[in-house]
Amino acid sequence: MPMIPKSLYHYHEKSRAPFLSISETGTRQFVEIMNEVGRSPIRDNRFDTQEKRDFYHFFRIYTEKKIRSEFIGKGGQPKLKAPRYMTLGPTNWFSDWYEEAEVIEIPLSEFDESYISFTYPDSMMSMLIAENRYEPFAKFKRPYHGKVFMLSELVQLVEEYGFPNEEDAENLEHGNRIIEAQIWDLAVIEDHIWRGKN
Repeated sequence: MPMIPKSLYHYHEKSRAPFLSISETGTRQFVEIMNEVGRSPIRDNRFDTQEKRDFYHFFRIYTEKKIRSEFIGKGGQPKLKAPRYMTLGPTNWFSDWYEEAEVIEIPLSEFDESYISFTYPDSMMSMLIAENRYEPFAKFKRPYHGKVFMLSELVQLVEEYGFPNEEDAENLEHGNRIIEAQIWDLAVIEDHIWRGKN
């Protein structure tokens, strides 16, 4: 049986609150955040033009609607329109995105299957590849792309396809950097943050 990380991780800029949802912000705030991201010297060029930022906004909302619908179809009971994101196990990829990264770790055991889903890799990349919207990765299309997995399916998923390895150049070439967790209920997150302040 494959080893599954026992914790989920959330990365954010220390100067901002954790677990913000870009798709739930107003248009003006979204533009401000994406402009800030586009100017960041530590990011790559994925957000350096208005066209790229506009597509990101559109495809983020599109992806969240699709994974929410599939999650419900598999028995999920989302309490949020847009999920909050974490990674299964730690990752240098996200920690390197921020000028001053802060990380929150929550044990996977604290989450109920009704309120958590997973994609392999992150949901936007998974959907981009599944729908052939990103030509460089089209040849790497795999059965797990574009699909949502439940907590109870994690072992089988990793058993069949392996766990993303950031040391594996081929894995990175496929875009398989992480297994992403989508949190559809804020209860565990809020409880963890409250406990951290007391």
